[in-house]
Amino acid sequence: MALSKEYHYFVKKELNLIMRRTGAIMFGDFTLKSGQRSTYYLDVRKLLLDPQGLMLTSEACASIFNTFEEADVVAGVELGAVPLSSAILLTFAQKNVQPPVRGAVIRKKVKDHGTAKRVEGYIKPNDIVVIVEDVVTTGSSTVEAIKAAWDEGLKVCGVIAVIDREQGGKKAIEDMGVEYYPLMKVADLNLTDNKEA
Repeated sequence: MALSKEYHYFVKKELNLIMRRTGAIMFGDFTLKSGQRSTYYLDVRKLLLDPQGLMLTSEACASIFNTFEEADVVAGVELGAVPLSSAILLTFAQKNVQPPVRGAVIRKKVKDHGTAKRVEGYIKPNDIVVIVEDVVTTGSSTVEAIKAAWDEGLKVCGVIAVIDREQGGKKAIEDMGVEYYPLMKVADLNLTDNKEA
């Protein structure tokens, strides 16, 4: 991975603290998009809508993105990862990265108005894309995003997730022939050890 062991440890520790401060970790009875039941919910949008959380997450993701030397585009999956993809673009712009990295949004489904496209943004066929996700559980929505990018003629070289719930997503993504890098795994949050810390 592109992050040094020390920096990755720092990122995980800080993101854990910010998630707890912002209420991004909730306990109760929840139904996930996959249909699975869970005793906790990770609302990563709260992390990514916090200035410190967004800055730290986008800087770490930009470092991982840099390991994909041929990548042209960072694509956020609607809705949770869109602020993250935009912040990654700003990180690159502030560093005057050349050639400029471009951005895209991958919709969950095609709109019935406007361009009626599933992938929107500054893209062209054969662009090499890194997809960013907020949370990966089974990987089904990420696999659908990869397929949507392929349908637009894009080449997906990697997926970066803020959190992997460790419920099969890694395998599903890697089975598509795409590299996968989560910033954090659910085990890093110590959810059963200390719900309040």
